[in-house]
Amino acid sequence: MPATIAPKPAGLGIYYFPDDLHYRHKDFETWLPEIQAMNLGWITLRSSVQRAVPEPFVRALVQAGLQPILHLPEAPIRPLAEEVAPLLHAYARWGVRHVAVFAPPNLQSSWTPGDWQRGSPIELFLDAFIPTAKLMVQAGLAPVFPALHSGGDYWDLAFLEAALAALVVRGEEDLLASMTFAVEAWTFNRPAAWGAGGAARWPNVRPYLTPPDSQDHRGFGTIDWVQEIIIRHSGQPRPVLMVRGGAALGENLDANFPTVDEKRHLDLNSEIARMVIDRRAPEGLLNVAFWLLSAEAGSPAAAQAWFRSDGTTLPIVTALKRLGERARVRQSEAAQGKVFAHYLLVPGGLTALSGAAWQVLQDYLRTVRPTIGDSIEEAVRAERVTLFAESAPAPVMQTLRSAGCVVDHVRSVPMERSQA
Repeated sequence: MPATIAPKPAGLGIYYFPDDLHYRHKDFETWLPEIQAMNLGWITLRSSVQRAVPEPFVRALVQAGLQPILHLPEAPIRPLAEEVAPLLHAYARWGVRHVAVFAPPNLQSSWTPGDWQRGSPIELFLDAFIPTAKLMVQAGLAPVFPALHSGGDYWDLAFLEAALAALVVRGEEDLLASMTFAVEAWTFNRPAAWGAGGAARWPNVRPYLTPPDSQDHRGFGTIDWVQEIIIRHSGQPRPVLMVRGGAALGENLDANFPTVDEKRHLDLNSEIARMVIDRRAPEGLLNVAFWLLSAEAGSPAAAQAWFRSDGTTLPIVTALKRLGERARVRQSEAAQGKVFAHYLLVPGGLTALSGAAWQVLQDYLRTVRPTIGDSIEEAVRAERVTLFAESAPAPVMQTLRSAGCVVDHVRSVPMERSQA
């Protein structure tokens, strides 16, 4: 099996404004310092087919080190390839990597009444999505499957399952193998770890029916459920792009937990941030996009804005600034004394490898040139450490991560010791 490398750890981000009216240079100068103080590296920008985010604003964000996600929740869903093609090529030239097009296709409100009622919304959606996704590839963007609404009029997990199966039936395996999947990962008012582990951990859950001793996917753990479906149809994990989510004020989905007030909002979003900072985020997750930086006074979303029009902020702002400062200090300390860019850690050393493991190692070294050794003391002085093993003891992983190392694995045949 060819060696694979784990993706870069997920990053923190935020949804900018719920409209497309705040893209002046003055807005950039106002909000960039606040975003940087919270140590955020991703930002979701609302856009549309009719109105692009201005090039200077996008380029300025990219030059400042932020990764913009362009969110175009177009409805009613219809073929958009001709309309959106110029935008996709322009955004790619300006440094954007991800553009999420279409409103959630599992909601009736995302369709004309006639389209929702006739035929399968799955097939109609794919008729619109596939040409747009292929245009994304041509433009140099990641082809992004749009976020589904949690639950929804057509149960979201069932919609995703059917859509990916239909892609395969249509012969679009190559497109599927290249796709990134957008999600809206809300906690609602549940704990941040709700639903983690997916259906493998909670096998008794069914659409619209969650037994009392189980947890469904309607929580931040939805990412694990989505990834299970992706793996089932593509054979491998794919990147998951969060366009918005986290905890929002006023959420009260589950009567077993309190409504999200400012204190619970702080606790839930802080826990998500710590998951990312401690590299405990779900597999394949590229980013977290907290809802919501700010909004115009009087708008429907204003009550959920972190920065309010009266100059006050939600407690999470101060908490993230403190977490960001600590993260910057740790990163600075960890960077000191790093002497290796990439270290391949071989537990037991090269002499302990079996013939099969040797072959996997040779395949791996055809594409990368790390420093190779079996020393933890050397490994902690590397910026990136790849473990040539299926797993490692928890103390080893903790030592490497505490030293600021980015840690991944070569997924290969299990390590075996040569027989005497």
